Amino acid sequence: ALAHWVGGSQWANDEEKHAYQTAISGDLPAETEINLDGDDPLNKAIYIFLIPYEGPSNPKKRKIGGEPVSNITVAVCPIVPVVPGDFLGVLSGKVRYATEVGNITKYVQGPSPNLWLDFSKFTGRLSCMKIAEKDDEINVKLSWKRIDCENGPDWRIEVTATKPIGPFEQLLHPAPPSRAQVDL
Repeated sequence: ALAHWVGGSQWANDEEKHAYQTAISGDLPAETEINLDGDDPLNKAIYIFLIPYEGPSNPKKRKIGGEPVSNITVAVCPIVPVVPGDFLGVLSGKVRYATEVGNITKYVQGPSPNLWLDFSKFTGRLSCMKIAEKDDEINVKLSWKRIDCENGPDWRIEVTATKPIGPFEQLLHPAPPSRAQVDL
């Protein structure tokens, strides 16, 4: 059973599992040391919160009597100052190895063109981060880390600060590649 799991994700089918095992046979670098010690001064993961605020009306939200139920949304923010290089957490999701993905905004492309993190069905704090728009300044990066384990490689997608971020300033991650860039 363990051979069917990578990063906490079960393969969609044997074809996906085989394609992944063939592709990662040493082509991708392994992370040799990951320090997630709670005492590390760069670890600010426990200070990341979902902060509610009144946002613009969303036509996709549930309605009662034709009126939106609420305009309340959440922003993913630190409650303490953050400096470049601070670790902000690990993005939750299922690791997939596929040539096609569904809603591109709910996936993060990995170091291989077909390796993806699908966070469409997971609602961790960091999966609620806002995607940077054209004029937004990105303040975090998403880094894939390969960890070699007894049962084969495992993956984590770490979120780290790329610039100083003030308390209650929203985290903004890079936009996913366009479909044209993904369909290689």
